[in-house]
Amino acid sequence: MEYIESKICPRCMHDKELNDFNFKSSSKDKRQPYCRQCSREDWHERYGTEERKIRNKNQREQVRVMIEQFLQHKSCALCGGKEKLILQPHSLVSNSISRKYSTIRLHHLLLTTETTILCHECFNATVE
Repeated sequence: MEYIESKICPRCMHDKELNDFNFKSSSKDKRQPYCRQCSREDWHERYGTEERKIRNKNQREQVRVMIEQFLQHKSCALCGGKEKLILQPHSLVSNSISRKYSTIRLHHLLLTTETTILCHECFNATVE
């Protein structure tokens, strides 16, 4: 079996040592086709931080709108008020943002999870 010590990256067209290529078990030479530098640049082009921030911001906005729509026709479980409603458990809301639930999954959770809806005053009274 012939041992290959170098490889040409098809993106930058440089002849580089095999150590400059990431590992890939399914490949014949057990290395990625692109060198590490080109792979890193490609990753940043596809998943750059600005795009990710915009995508996360848009998703948080979608979640906020969905929860507002869900609470629109609800009232406080204790006093019946409709101002400044809070969804309990609050972890449902924070988890839906931090775990990046899709809006479909969040909608399913809102309908199936036992949640208590409290106004801001009743929530503060129960916390104290």
